[in-house]
Amino acid sequence: DEPADEPAAAEEPAEEPSSAEAAGTGVDGGTLIWAHEQEPPDLHLDDPENNLSITSWIRSALLEGFYGISGGNDYYPELLDGEAVPTTNDDGSVTIAYTLRDGLMWSDGTPLTTADVVFTFDAVMAQDDAGEYIYLAGDRSVLETITAVTAVSDTEFTMDWASFNAGWKAVMGEVYPAHVFSADAAEAAAELNDALREWTLADGTVFPSSGPMIFASWERGVQLNMVRNDIYHGSNSPDS
Repeated sequence: DEPADEPAAAEEPAEEPSSAEAAGTGVDGGTLIWAHEQEPPDLHLDDPENNLSITSWIRSALLEGFYGISGGNDYYPELLDGEAVPTTNDDGSVTIAYTLRDGLMWSDGTPLTTADVVFTFDAVMAQDDAGEYIYLAGDRSVLETITAVTAVSDTEFTMDWASFNAGWKAVMGEVYPAHVFSADAAEAAAELNDALREWTLADGTVFPSSGPMIFASWERGVQLNMVRNDIYHGSNSPDS
């Protein structure tokens, strides 16, 4: 008789993924290559001529603002140390008190403080002699309801509004670095317009970041390169 067939060997159990793999967490080092169907004309998103979503996605890794938006479309305090506190005044105006997180830092090692907040507002709202805004922005309707931005300390500041505005958490989605621009608001507004396009300052150095990435280089038509911000203060995002 022919010998009976040998029983099939039991299959080895599949190797369990590591906890890092299971959680989908990243690892140190390596390169992320992100392919997109469009290249932005420049990185000045507030220029009405440039409203591509790819620009906002790139900038979200480079600059942060008061609040971020989670994957569930909820606002969370990003540069802020907790929720801002609005107070309605007797005349119907509103004062909102904010506190920045401790230890905020620009990628060049300069502390990020309320001086940057005041600078950003003043530059974006600066006008020329003819009364025209200098900084290119598509919409200032909410900003124009703000009557004053006042620094109380390096981390505390207030914003005064003519009346309550439901869009107040969306204001100042980006804060710009005061220490690399002119102290004059009008001059700074023009400098911002130029620097944001190629993410490069007038002296040829890179625009400092407050986000997790730093602009490195841009080969037009090929690729834009960013590198990790090693002194990033970390995000408050619930998605992290």
